[in-house]
Parts: sequence; C-alpha cells; structure tokens
Amino acid sequence: MTGSSELVLGIDIGKSALKALAIDANGRVRAQASAAYETQTPQPGWSEQRPDDWWQACRASILALGTQVPLTTLASIELRGSVQGTVFLDGDGEPIRNAILANDERATAECEEIERTVGVERLVEITGRRASAGSTAATLLWLRRNQPISYKRLHHVLLPKDYVRLMLTGEFATDVGDASDTGLFDVGARAWSTEIIDALNLDEAILPRTYEGPELNGRLLPHVAADLGLPAGIPVSAGGGPFPVGADDTPSG
Repeated sequence: MTGSSELVLGIDIGKSALKALAIDANGRVRAQASAAYETQTPQPGWSEQRPDDWWQACRASILALGTQVPLTTLASIELRGSVQGTVFLDGDGEPIRNAILANDERATAECEEIERTVGVERLVEITGRRASAGSTAATLLWLRRNQPISYKRLHHVLLPKDYVRLMLTGEFATDVGDASDTGLFDVGARAWSTEIIDALNLDEAILPRTYEGPELNGRLLPHVAADLGLPAGIPVSAGGGPFPVGADDTPSG
C-alpha cells in the first residue's frame, strides 16, 4: 500500500459464513462484518452449497463494512477460502448445480477408479496425496457418471473462493495452494497435471488459470465497484493473503 489511510479488504469464504475485514496499513482491523449461509445435505454423506449464497454474503458483508469505515481509499482485495469444494459452471459462468464441498462422501467409487487408473504411487508422486471423495477430480468423475446432462453443459470448474473472484473480476483463476487440493495438480511442476487429466479423460480447458498467492490476477469490475461503493479497477490477489481472519467462521459482525 502507498498511503497510511489506504485499506485492504480481506474476504474469507468459510464453511458456514463469509467474513470481510477492512485492514489499515498498520495491520489493524478497522471494521469487520459477516453473513451466514446454509449447507444442504440432499442425501446422507452429501454436502453442498449454493454459489450465489457466497456472492450474496460477500455483497452484504462489504456493504456492511461501508457503513463502518469509508471504503473510498480501498487499495486492494485479498481472498481466502476456508471451505474447499468444486463449483460447476456453464459457458456463461453460471452455476449448473450446487457446489460439492470437500467433506462430501458421494464419490468414493470414483476415488478407487482414480487410484486404479493413475496408480496410487504415481498419484501421490504427482499430487502429494491419495484420491479423496470431495476433490475436484473425484467429483468431476461422479458428475460425468451420474449427471451426464449437467456434465455436458460444463465449461468451467472453480473452487469456492474463486467463484467470488469471478464475480468480482470476471476472471477464471485460482492460486496454486488451492489447486493442489483438486487432485489434478502437479505440485512439483506447479501446473495442472496433463498426465492425470488425460488418464481420467478430462478436459484441461475447464480448469482455471493458476497463480502464485500474492500475484495480481484481476481487477474489480466497474459495475461491481459501483454496486458495492468501492473504487473501480483495484487489484484482486490470487489468494492466501496474510489478513487476520479467525480460524473459525462464526458470524461476528
């Protein structure tokens, strides 16, 4: 930041609530607000959320911050996602269905398929972990097998915080830290694993561009800035910024 009066907006998409903080140049929290949303469990072991609920919680929290401190000096926005999962979007960037969260257990058979296809040792060598039911890799296979009409409409997949980024900037992007949780990322090469993607017969084009955490990957869209009372064009970081959001996501504002 270039001036002591400037603020950074920290946004954390948590498991049950979104929290927003306005932080000054000295690292002090000047204002905070949060808004809750629900997790849906249509079947035992399933865990889903509506992407639009995150965005509406984001809007409500930012507007609440604006009643506490002036946001005209906002210098940047930093995103963090405490909840992991997969968002399925069509060609217009609209959600096809609810997001499937990382604690969802429906894709256990797909985990076994991934490990048979890629090989457990090779999978761990590339991704640093074994297959998990709530990963993007497993849920993509589940969607293809169980909801083929939705799968045919699929053009983009994102993680929860990156859906909020899309709404703020119009960019399909993620940071390498969150990408490493998808089961499709080569942690050594710091890039999507063509080997795994090809083995699972997936399309790499649906995956977002990856950035290092501090990197700029978009700017606030003018119509969003006008709606939220923020300066247009301010930078949004890829993720993992060091803002002091608490470990839990209990609404506090």
